[in-house]
Amino acid sequence: MELRVDGRVALVTGASSGLGAAITRQLAASGARIAAVGRNRDRLAEVTGELGDAAVALTADLREVGAPEWIVDECVAAHGTVDILVHAAGLGEAQPFDRSLDALDRMWLTNLRAPYVLTQAALPHLRGGGSVVFLSSIAGLVACPQATAYGTVKGAVESLTRCLAVEEAPHGVRVNAVAPGTVRTPLSEAGPLADPAGEQFVTDGTPLGRIGDAGDVSSAVLYLASDAAAYVTGHSLVVDGGWTAQ
Repeated sequence: MELRVDGRVALVTGASSGLGAAITRQLAASGARIAAVGRNRDRLAEVTGELGDAAVALTADLREVGAPEWIVDECVAAHGTVDILVHAAGLGEAQPFDRSLDALDRMWLTNLRAPYVLTQAALPHLRGGGSVVFLSSIAGLVACPQATAYGTVKGAVESLTRCLAVEEAPHGVRVNAVAPGTVRTPLSEAGPLADPAGEQFVTDGTPLGRIGDAGDVSSAVLYLASDAAAYVTGHSLVVDGGWTAQ
């Protein structure tokens, strides 16, 4: 089955770079009209500029009071509704547990509270057939070194996915998550892939024997957002080359 989302409106956060940009391009190539959200105006304009009239760029910080409501209003003004909501904006920090409280607060605001509030704002438009996709992480499923704060927040995203899926199922909203392993992005290349030893460690520990790329994740998001996953809700799709299967 060819995965298509023709004519649907996709609101994607974190769209200015990395996984968010890849997801934005994938959904647009598959027929969606796009509302792309990001904090970096210039990078966001580069992404949406590739997509022509099918995309609108919304520069905003999701953590600011009133930003989620403004984003949804602008999306609806441009495209009429919200059919697909993808939460790709995220923050990752590796910190030892005894020094991670500030990092926990930052990641909680960005990775959990912001998408929680944005989903609330978009829900009236999503009801009746919409789809929500959260970007989680394998750190929300298994323990990772110096990632207690990050894993705690991503674990909460996993729980939010399941709880919201059950609550909104009677209203026709499907809610799922994609949980990537190590994927090559600007963020990971400044972190675990910053040196050859780190990259080799990840490659050696992955049964498929390679680092993931953004397309691996964007294809998973497209599947969950499409009618091919019409009977899938409350699920976390792990995209990690087999890392967590060991």
